[in-house]
Amino acid sequence: MANDKDRIDLGFNNASFVGNYGFSIIFGANRQVGIGVAQSDGKGNFHAIQKFNVGTGKLIYQTIRGTYRVYPDGTGDAQVDLYMEGQPPLKGGFAYVVLTAVQRGNVKVAIELQGMDMTPATDLTTGQPLQPLQLGVSWFKQIP
Repeated sequence: MANDKDRIDLGFNNASFVGNYGFSIIFGANRQVGIGVAQSDGKGNFHAIQKFNVGTGKLIYQTIRGTYRVYPDGTGDAQVDLYMEGQPPLKGGFAYVVLTAVQRGNVKVAIELQGMDMTPATDLTTGQPLQPLQLGVSWFKQIP
């Protein structure tokens, strides 16, 4: 990860990720995919709901709570807890980048972001890493 002194300042900060977003996530060869909606407070916290297809056509409903940071260059990271009924929360982390933004007052707001898993994806039925190891790729777009 870049040192703060090495970052390019494009005017982003935590307030840049604010509002409602639709998102999708895909996990490679196992064809596990999820879709959902997220709300972000612009202060480093978000929550979401997700419908996740584990590759068999079975849909799993998840709630997600997390924290995030947006760096001045438009990159960021997030830590998430995924909750499913009857199971302990799964922890994960993502890195992401702002792809599209608009200026709203004195805040540069992210309209579109793309992210990637920072840890291997977990098999939701066993709690173990997917085999072969998989990383998720996510896409967020702000809902007007």
